[in-house]
Amino acid sequence: TVGANTAQLGALAVPMIVLLPTQHLDAMRNWDGVPGLLARLPLVGKQFARLINHLIVSQDRLFAWPNLWAGKEIVPELVGHLTPSGVAEKLAIWLDQPEQLEQVRQQLQQVRGKSGAAIAVCEIIAQQLGEQRQSFLKVNKSGDSDR
Repeated sequence: TVGANTAQLGALAVPMIVLLPTQHLDAMRNWDGVPGLLARLPLVGKQFARLINHLIVSQDRLFAWPNLWAGKEIVPELVGHLTPSGVAEKLAIWLDQPEQLEQVRQQLQQVRGKSGAAIAVCEIIAQQLGEQRQSFLKVNKSGDSDR
């Protein structure tokens, strides 16, 4: 499904197939704002949920975060009345053609951006701490840094 999990898998460059089975759209009532409120109304919420989900799915747009970042489909998004055999056929193609799977992995690596954000943040913090320490030592003329 779409959401944070596709962002995480994309950031890790893990190929995936996104499944949006439309035969279960009435169960999806987690929209934010007014659509979410309408979808959760007693008695009529189920009909609102179906309508809202139908409108969103029929927009012919991308749903998975890696695809949104790239502005094109990198990972397949299967939308519609899905069956286990249909999904298995799509997976079989990938398993039979590992070069295609590697191509998706490479595209995901390009879309995710540079790695090393955690190291960069740590370096900034260390630099700031070093500057604070130097500042403290200058103010404390006695050189007593045990405080």
